[in-house]
Amino acid sequence: MEHIKEYIKNNRRKLLILGMILVIMSIAFIFTKHNYSLYESPIIKVTEVNETEYYEFGKENPFYIQEITATVMNGDLKGETVHFENRRTTSGLSCFDIRESDSVIVNLNSDGTVNSVDNIKRDHYVVLLIGIFCIALYAISTKQSGPVLFATILNLGVFVGVLLLRPQFDIFILFIFGTILFTVITLFITAGFNKKSLYAVLSTLISVTIMIMLAMIVLKINETFIAFEAVDYVDYLYDYKSVFYSGVLISGLGAIMDTSIIMATSINELIEKDPQIDTKALKKSAWEIAQDITGTIMNVLLFSCVAGALPNVIFVISSGGMALDFAFEYFAMAEVIRALVGCIGIILAVPVSYIVNIAMRKRWAA
Repeated sequence: MEHIKEYIKNNRRKLLILGMILVIMSIAFIFTKHNYSLYESPIIKVTEVNETEYYEFGKENPFYIQEITATVMNGDLKGETVHFENRRTTSGLSCFDIRESDSVIVNLNSDGTVNSVDNIKRDHYVVLLIGIFCIALYAISTKQSGPVLFATILNLGVFVGVLLLRPQFDIFILFIFGTILFTVITLFITAGFNKKSLYAVLSTLISVTIMIMLAMIVLKINETFIAFEAVDYVDYLYDYKSVFYSGVLISGLGAIMDTSIIMATSINELIEKDPQIDTKALKKSAWEIAQDITGTIMNVLLFSCVAGALPNVIFVISSGGMALDFAFEYFAMAEVIRALVGCIGIILAVPVSYIVNIAMRKRWAA
């Protein structure tokens, strides 16, 4: 008990700020859970669900018919009770598993009949995750928590801006400029306005430029072998190729920035500890550091990219009887391409970071 009192006494300011964040996020969560009036589309609140299971001829997995009773929460029919049926599958693909108390975005006719279920209202879950992120970030009590959060908000703003400008400009060109902004914002704000950050920014941008140039040459030559038709929502994207190349561009950006800032920091510390260190020893030490970090960073990038295709691969193997190699080639190839291109960028970031740091330091010293 004494330890707890001592901790509270020594961390009053931190606990107070954590409490304020918790209160603000709780209010935001409650508000977004009940902000039906802000939506133009009709939203219904499910009050009762009765589900019936049945099997179709030749199908192993069951299907379900849900008889749903709900209350309209906004629009001209607010307060009205509606009844409709919803068909769902075990996999949940291309359908919605509606449960009691869910808020559902629907297409509603003027007579109160439900035309279709468009989506489940989930904005409050996003707020909840943001709240957990903010609390966890501040709870670790590093001086970088504020800059990291600020940089994240700015990057989200840039990302939203790119999406809003998409109808007027090619999205790949927009993300080229966006990549520059992401890099400058992230590294200068989180690592500070110093030489180390400048070297990391230059290293990242040079590595990304070389990476995307090599990738574009190889992918353009072999473009006919890329299964663009397997890319999500390709039927609804008039610029699906630009969207794909934008994904290739930004997928490895974070990993390349990590590599660049680690290399810049490491080389900076090596020189500060021993200003007389010769180039050969510095190169050897930098290469040993690179060996320690590149393997793990590349694996993280590979796993995170391939994970995006995992549901589709498992679904077509289990329900469609498709061979594993074909399913992987058809549905996961786009993700593998993104991961491999990102890995190339990580590998490039090592020598580029070393060359930029040494060259800039010599120029600065001169």
